[in-house]
Amino acid sequence: KSNILSKDYKTIIATESKKTVSNEFKHITFEGNVTNEPNSIIRLTITKDIVHGIISTHTKEYFIEPLHFLTGEENRNIFVVYQTEDLILDASAECGVTKLQKISHSLRNNNRSRDLGDCFRVEIVLASDESSVSAIGGSSADMEVYNIALMNTVVPYFKDFEFDTNVELVLTGQYISTSTATDPYLADCTNCTINEQLEQFRDWGNNGGFGSINYDLAHN
Repeated sequence: KSNILSKDYKTIIATESKKTVSNEFKHITFEGNVTNEPNSIIRLTITKDIVHGIISTHTKEYFIEPLHFLTGEENRNIFVVYQTEDLILDASAECGVTKLQKISHSLRNNNRSRDLGDCFRVEIVLASDESSVSAIGGSSADMEVYNIALMNTVVPYFKDFEFDTNVELVLTGQYISTSTATDPYLADCTNCTINEQLEQFRDWGNNGGFGSINYDLAHN
């Protein structure tokens, strides 16, 4: 098991009628190596419905994810497995690998200073608006698992070998909105530019949007 969740992990599901807070701890993330490949990496998130993650060796790297995470369609029992080197970049579409790259790049840009040889524990909270929930099929439960899966996959890139400083990423909670009225912005951001959206998100978070969830770094 790969324990990337904080012991105080919480999930807030916000609908038009109510907000529900859950502190259910989910043992769904795993890590390992390929037999006889000491430098390989396996990071998988597994539930009774979903397998998502990466298998990487010295020469090959494979990604696996549910098709409905990519298309938003209802068919829940088809999975896509591909070598990351075969990925054809298309600005109009996203997959697990491109999401992973964006998260990695964003976290790197938040690194203001590096003290060589130190170890930092960074507690991260994630927010998903209605549009992101809709993009993977409309299920808040799927959204939660999807975000956990991406975090589980990105964690190795900040531990041990990427930086002289060891960074341990811990997911301390999520806010998931299923309606535009409860999106994590202080105002209606349906037609916001990305900069306006980030400003609204920052103000929402700074004004207690995540409730009692403690965190160092928030991502939208």
